[in-house]
Amino acid sequence: MGLCSVCYSIDFSNLPSLPAHYEAYHLAWKNDSGLLAFVSPRLGEARKTGQDIEESSQPLGVAHHQSIAELTAAAQNCSICRLVEREVSGHLAARTEAEKDEVFTYYQKKRNRNGPDYRMWLAKRRDDCEGFLVISPDVVTSAEVWILAAVGFCVEGNSPLPKRLEEANM
Repeated sequence: MGLCSVCYSIDFSNLPSLPAHYEAYHLAWKNDSGLLAFVSPRLGEARKTGQDIEESSQPLGVAHHQSIAELTAAAQNCSICRLVEREVSGHLAARTEAEKDEVFTYYQKKRNRNGPDYRMWLAKRRDDCEGFLVISPDVVTSAEVWILAAVGFCVEGNSPLPKRLEEANM
């Protein structure tokens, strides 16, 4: 299985970092649910006061698929998209389960959060591991981005995979 045109065009070894103003994260629901979001306190405060700050226009990373339908179609022929799709499916399942919880829905409404819009961006992982984060902006607020997946690359020393990834990005 190869790569889709979107993944083929991405230099996975040089992904940008998530903008630094997303400096905190929170667990949106139970610890093991996988529903995590990065939060930008500065953007949140600016939104409350009606200010427009430069940080809100920074890209979240490298654009990936812009809907779940696009990702699903690409996953038919792309190894990376198939992996991302599996992780995003886990996020969707956790979200469906969380939405049955009255406490979760109460706090989502109280904090004016609707969840991810599922336009996907790739950014460098924050743990200095090889791989990437798949993030999506919140439907309502630019002060929050949702982590849809965290992918790590780990190969044995004699694996041809690192060379293949380098070739794909040339």
